[in-house]
Amino acid sequence: MGKFKTLRITPSMVAGTVFKDETKMDIWVSDDENKIPLLIESPLSVGSGKAILKSYSNLRNSFTSKIN
Repeated sequence: MGKFKTLRITPSMVAGTVFKDETKMDIWVSDDENKIPLLIESPLSVGSGKAILKSYSNLRNSFTSKIN
């Protein structure tokens, strides 16, 4: 979808059946009024998980974090 100005958030996760001990999840959100999650990465008990935004529509505010 291109390049964006982002904010990186790293919350601490609770260890259990899905997440390993002291796992750090990385979340990149758009640096505008929408704060849309663009990318989420986290190691899991087996392997890792990654979520990438593929499309968006009907935003409340203009999407100003996209770099042309």
